[in-house]
Amino acid sequence: MAVGRISGPLLKANLERNGIDLAVETDLLYIDVTNSRLGVNTSTPGNAIEIVGTAESTAVLTTSADVGNVSISSNNITTSTGNLILTGATAGDKVVIEGVEVDANSITSTTGDLQLNTPTGSSVVINNNLSIADPSVADPELSYGSVTILGEADNAEISTNVTNLDLNFLANGDGILRFNSDARVDGNLTVTGDIQVAGNITIGDAATDTITLAADFTSNVTPDTSGTYDLGETGKTWRNLYVGDLLLTSNSVTTEVTDGDVLLKPIGSGQAIVDTTTSFRIPVGTTAQRPTVTSPGHLRWNTTDTIPEAFDGSSWRTIPFGQIVTRFNFTATAGQTTFTGTDDNGSTYNITAGSEIVTKNGLFLEKTEDYTTTNTTLTLNTAANTGDDINVIALGTFSVSDTVSKSTGGTFNGGIIVTGNLSVTNNATITNRLDTGGYVSFNGTGAIKLPVGTTAERPSPVATGQLRFNSDLVTVEAYDGTSWGEIGGGGNVVDSDEDTFLRVESSDGADNDEIEFFVAGTRKTLINSIDAGFSVPVSVNGLSSTFAASGQTTSTNQTVLFTFSMFVYGTAKAIIQATRGNTRHISELLVTHNGTTAEPAISATATEYGTVTTDGEIYEVDVDVTDELVRVLVTTNSSVQTTYATTYTLVALEPGLISSEPAVPITSSFSLTSGDSSGSNDFAF
Repeated sequence: MAVGRISGPLLKANLERNGIDLAVETDLLYIDVTNSRLGVNTSTPGNAIEIVGTAESTAVLTTSADVGNVSISSNNITTSTGNLILTGATAGDKVVIEGVEVDANSITSTTGDLQLNTPTGSSVVINNNLSIADPSVADPELSYGSVTILGEADNAEISTNVTNLDLNFLANGDGILRFNSDARVDGNLTVTGDIQVAGNITIGDAATDTITLAADFTSNVTPDTSGTYDLGETGKTWRNLYVGDLLLTSNSVTTEVTDGDVLLKPIGSGQAIVDTTTSFRIPVGTTAQRPTVTSPGHLRWNTTDTIPEAFDGSSWRTIPFGQIVTRFNFTATAGQTTFTGTDDNGSTYNITAGSEIVTKNGLFLEKTEDYTTTNTTLTLNTAANTGDDINVIALGTFSVSDTVSKSTGGTFNGGIIVTGNLSVTNNATITNRLDTGGYVSFNGTGAIKLPVGTTAERPSPVATGQLRFNSDLVTVEAYDGTSWGEIGGGGNVVDSDEDTFLRVESSDGADNDEIEFFVAGTRKTLINSIDAGFSVPVSVNGLSSTFAASGQTTSTNQTVLFTFSMFVYGTAKAIIQATRGNTRHISELLVTHNGTTAEPAISATATEYGTVTTDGEIYEVDVDVTDELVRVLVTTNSSVQTTYATTYTLVALEPGLISSEPAVPITSSFSLTSGDSSGSNDFAF
């Protein structure tokens, strides 16, 4: 390249006219006239002014500039290659752009919010991963890598923007991922760890929703309220249910353990009940198939013997089977006497006459006396009332296919007809009744024990010929078709209304050797086992009665001399004469009472106002009140035979209480009781 030299003034015109570049010290300053360029430290300037090296200026005014790879044009700073790096002079210096500080890896606003704005429809993209869309558009979103956060007005969501990519929420370390409000999952939810829910759980919102469990339960399944919730429902039942060793499947209950028992065990007094109107099937098998058992109560059907059998704890026993007992029930109408045809349960009345038991309202009826029957018709002798319950229990014939062991015995639960002789060498217990068409013969030397009960416990209805022991009257009694009457037993004699009677024992088996006379329900006379005479009425009028009595005794116990009713008499006057050999003891006595039977005020009082003896006293006199009777008692002081002769006059409480008949209930006989006197109200003289 030719370089011009100018010897005169340096004029642009000269340079242009000559067309020759100008060089100062080769390339210190180089003027490229052809391309209109100026070079400093370069002879090949590529720009209008090109400086190689360092240029210093207090001010540079230009519309654009290129500094290395950095271009400055208008309000843009760009690089032609690589990054644009702005750094401070020292490590602590920051790059500050109108209130925004850039320091190392942080950008800080010193005046307010840090805003990254783009033109409408554009996004802020950071490192090609984080993209912030313009919020003014229809679907503003924030994207970072494969995650997109959508912020629509009516829909906010976090999603992945890569097809089939998982979205994971992870807390660091032991941190917990919390949802502080409701969470909704519209798709499937898969949890690979444990789930713990502190509140209530509702699964599904329709009957078409289902739950599939592949895991096992490790805790109890307990309902919130007892007896409220069901497991399954009609039309939607569980197939198999395994509980302990039991398998409940369809309509059967089986055990999963070989040879295991299935136990139905109610609590307390509860019962195991099969509630059906059809039937209950028991186990079926041959004799060889009997189970090995030790406890009683096992029940099965033996196909070998074609009969039911039960285990009694030691061996298998057959159970009566067939029409052994047949029950017919009729509800009577007013005046009905004949019962035939279909009963209340739809069964046709058909029996073998003579093998029946008939009850009316629970009471047994006597054949012939109360009813007659044929094989098809029952006839009552007395018409029934409306609603009476008539029951007929027909006993059929019974037979067994095997024998009953003589050593262990057996139980027949049905009726038995014996065409030959029946011998019982030990005890026989009949819990209902025994019917015979012939007679019963007792050939032993023992006794027959009759039913024992009070008068109030007499059977009802009654039947002619019934026999019992009356514990109130201490006597055997029989019903003659009209009334009960005494036939012996304790030796009692009783009137028709049973309030006047003679009793020879105070209680059944007492054997107290005394005779008591009761009139109108009140005891009037007592005679004991010593040689005693009866009181003989001497005179009786409407106000007083006088009696005489005598007797002998060898007893030194307190004995009853005579008694009188405290409701009839108020006062007694007695002369008592006791003779023992040549010794005689005579007393005159007045006796009265306080007129009440109320304890403890009940009492009697006596005054002995005259005594004569020939050789000392023979007896002492006491009085008391027992069983509404005032008793005058003597205690003899020697076991040598003593003879008593007594006369006494009884004065009535008021006129009209007594009559002139000798049998009126006004006195007791003269009796000398040899029994113990403990407990009496003694009055000694």
